[in-house]
Amino acid sequence: MKQSLRSLLLSATGGIDRLKYAAIGISLFTVKHIVDIAIAAVFHANGFLGYFSAFGYWIPLGQPADIAHLTSHEAMFLAALLVVAVPFVWIGVATTLKRLRSINWPLWLVVMFFIPIVNVIFFALLVAMPDIADFVAARAKAPAATAEKPARRILDRIMPFGFFASAAMAVALTAIFGVGAIALGTLVFREYGWGVFVAVPVSQGILAAMLLGYREPRSLIQCLGVAELSVILGGALLLAVALEGAICIAMAAPLALLFAGIGGLIGYQLQRRPMPTAVVPSLIVLLAAPLLMAAEAVAPARPPQLVVSTSIVVHAPPGIVWRNVVTFPELAPPREAIFRLGVAYPVRARIEGRGAGATRYCDFSTGAFVEPITSWDEPRVLAFDVTRNPEPMKELSPYKDLTTPHLHGYLTAERGEFRLLPLPHGDTRLIGTTWYRDNVWPTFYWRLWSDAIIHTIHDRVLAHIKNQAEMQMSAHR
Repeated sequence: MKQSLRSLLLSATGGIDRLKYAAIGISLFTVKHIVDIAIAAVFHANGFLGYFSAFGYWIPLGQPADIAHLTSHEAMFLAALLVVAVPFVWIGVATTLKRLRSINWPLWLVVMFFIPIVNVIFFALLVAMPDIADFVAARAKAPAATAEKPARRILDRIMPFGFFASAAMAVALTAIFGVGAIALGTLVFREYGWGVFVAVPVSQGILAAMLLGYREPRSLIQCLGVAELSVILGGALLLAVALEGAICIAMAAPLALLFAGIGGLIGYQLQRRPMPTAVVPSLIVLLAAPLLMAAEAVAPARPPQLVVSTSIVVHAPPGIVWRNVVTFPELAPPREAIFRLGVAYPVRARIEGRGAGATRYCDFSTGAFVEPITSWDEPRVLAFDVTRNPEPMKELSPYKDLTTPHLHGYLTAERGEFRLLPLPHGDTRLIGTTWYRDNVWPTFYWRLWSDAIIHTIHDRVLAHIKNQAEMQMSAHR
């Protein structure tokens, strides 16, 4: 019985074959993309160019925004995007539910539709998987051929029998795949993006679960276990072969483990089907990360400008505080664990000249920030650009002086400011602000780390200025 177009698109009941599902998904994505570009053009939004990249949907204003402080123009723009998105989201959810029903997968997996990058891989797998009715019919027609195929497969010769041996092989093979994919992304494409931090662990999780269930279907817990172990072993291998340092691996671990678990869920469903139906899905998973990395390299997205502000109250008037803002003597060795592990920390500040046009140098443990002064409003505001950034850290590694690509030009400060606000009783509120960009994706995750590190740097500098100013204030009494 033929479905009407309305029923096909809007109803969540029944099933849908993979050709119709693919046609609807690709068509709706294309139409939605064009409509969003048109809306951005009408509103002249800052994020207009972002819609030509994979990241425009997640930063439509061109940078992260506080919803409570949107302008009316920005609010109208985002409202227009939301209104337009509603029917597309419903059609996507409805057709995905029908597709899940057709391949006999649990309907709760529809949540994958809302996870960036995962939804692309998931969509491709739903298209690749045959309907359960077609699979049963094909298996009934050719049971002998289906039974003979495993003996001719390469995996049949290398995948052992028994749970622990199969788990060990699955973890080892997928960890090696993950390290190779990350090396491709960081050393060849020089991208630290969605491909490296999302697509790779998702792919590892899917493949690990599928390999574990190669001989016989395994439980969900077992599939999730090998998916997580694959990422853990992959991290150890990255450290062993000098592709990354321990701090960066530790920072990436929560994100990688989360997406490996999502991959394990998908792989659990795939391994429940006999291997002949998993050939195309396996190819999709193997190619997903490299293709995404290539797309990111061909059409790179400009990272949003992020802002971090930190303040402290100094028991001294602005005039005394100002002198210690412009230049200050060497700080004591750091006690903060993150600095002792290798993250760059401030050592001293010096200046050449006076007033706007002077050059301030903020020496860090890895080199100096060069900061031409753009505003000298003594004793209220000292603002500067940043024209040179040192390395953000020294990698913690068994190898001496390990250098990785992300240490050069990925985390960059663009400008900074010290603002001094007079308070009652002769005190001063000192506010330090840094504007920076972090060309590592997804931004919503990595800014948690970069914001925290910059806040810690601010705290170290502001506390030192406070101590110097208050000591001078005490000496004058």
